[in-house]
Amino acid sequence: MNSQNIVGILLAAGQSRRFGSNKLLYQIDNEPMVALSARKLKSALPHSIAIIKPNDQNIRALLENEGLDVWEYDEAEQGMGYSLAYGIRISWPAKGWVVALADMPFIHQKTIRAVADAIQNDESIAVPRHNKQHGHPVGFSHHFRSLLLSLNKDIGARNIVIQNERVLTEIDVQDPGVLIDIDRPFSNRESNRESNRESNK
Repeated sequence: MNSQNIVGILLAAGQSRRFGSNKLLYQIDNEPMVALSARKLKSALPHSIAIIKPNDQNIRALLENEGLDVWEYDEAEQGMGYSLAYGIRISWPAKGWVVALADMPFIHQKTIRAVADAIQNDESIAVPRHNKQHGHPVGFSHHFRSLLLSLNKDIGARNIVIQNERVLTEIDVQDPGVLIDIDRPFSNRESNRESNRESNK
């Protein structure tokens, strides 16, 4: 992989315990949530991969259909940190990574691109900010590879961001999707509201 590339990593190995079923297959505008999330990431970052649980064939098929390279990880159930560290390991060398979550399908493509552009310009960590709140996806330069590889808890890379605020670039966006992760089924009213936001981006 070209060392100048920024790689998109879609974390799609969650257990969906609070949702009650595999939430990544949940339909939004008649499409599975995971397909929408993958499409946004791939459109912004052609070099994108996805990490999934072993033998999750439905998710694999959807992600491959969107053009992502899909990797199964045996220890995905141990938590997000394990999956992210695996994604960093298999995508090296890279100039940086943009880490996206598969249950956040409303993020605008241009927001993902803005995070990637910041990393391409050698900013160390980049996060989008909406209404003064940090959101997703989060970008990391290659300088943080060792720390990312050491992750082993279900907190992702949050501690790395907190401990390195001095090199944090905040990107103000008019994109409420950076704050919306789906942990329960939408009501019809909620689904229509988010779809309208997306169509008006």
